Amino acid sequence: MAETSNALFYNSENGDRVYDADSFEHLLKKFFTSGVFAGSCQVTADGEGMTCSMAAGYSNCDGKVRFFGSPTSLALQNASPTYDRIDTVVIERNDSNREITAKVVTGAYSAAPVPTAPVRSGGVYQLVVAEIYVAAGVVKVTQANVTDRRPTTSVCGYVMCAVDTPDFSELYSQFTTQAAEVIGETEADMGTWKEGFKGDFEDWRDNFEDDAESDYADFVSQLATLLAEYQDAIAADETTAAGDLANFKATIQAYIAELAAIIDDGTVAPLQAQVDTLEDDFKESPWRRPVGDMTDQSGNVIVDFEGHTINITTLSQAEIAAGVINGHLHY
Repeated sequence: MAETSNALFYNSENGDRVYDADSFEHLLKKFFTSGVFAGSCQVTADGEGMTCSMAAGYSNCDGKVRFFGSPTSLALQNASPTYDRIDTVVIERNDSNREITAKVVTGAYSAAPVPTAPVRSGGVYQLVVAEIYVAAGVVKVTQANVTDRRPTTSVCGYVMCAVDTPDFSELYSQFTTQAAEVIGETEADMGTWKEGFKGDFEDWRDNFEDDAESDYADFVSQLATLLAEYQDAIAADETTAAGDLANFKATIQAYIAELAAIIDDGTVAPLQAQVDTLEDDFKESPWRRPVGDMTDQSGNVIVDFEGHTINITTLSQAEIAAGVINGHLHY
């Protein structure tokens, strides 16, 4: 399109601003893409014969616009008895006729038919809104034979935005390539890490098992040593206790023998002669604690055994022999 001679659009003053159809085309082509507006110009087969209908709506054919105010009925040629074909329903801008119309372009007959490409040269610009498959020998077409091509930007497309939609295919391809490389590297690194971790874990497990067996053996050995020492200590204590008990019994029995001999005599005088010796013996013995003088004012021999005061003089020989002194002294 030729360059516009003036900015678009200003009111004319004395004829200094003149605009034509090409001015509007220039505006529309920069701000709207070619195609049909959403919800416009859908093609449906009548299902009763070789006819179809295109719904009302707006179309933009490379800057030239037409509004179809009502549905447009379109007839298809009869089917071939031998070969199939694919017809196209197009909205055609024709600059020679200065018209935008809807029509059917009959496709070529073939055992493997393909649709006719839209014409976009020589003052003609076509938008393919639908394709209709016409099988050999059919007498009618149904909606199952109709393929909607309005969303296909290469042959039609929707008028959806004021500027051309950026092509992100190259950027997307670059992104997917880089993502695949990153994923591949990550998987490789992950595999290496997993192998390394597996090796480290196996080494740790082997060392742990070896250390655990060694530590357990040491623990058992130490426990056995402690038990042996404890048993030796108990045995030694038992030996010491048995010796002390034997000495204690021997000492008591000696005193009992002396007391029995004195009491048998029937006199107290010989007992008094023994007081000093007995007192010294009781003081030195770990099993006796004498209290003051061992005789009272009446000449009775008095001892204190574990907090109990006992008059030895009045004891009978039977009580001494039994090892019981007033129910307190046991040996």
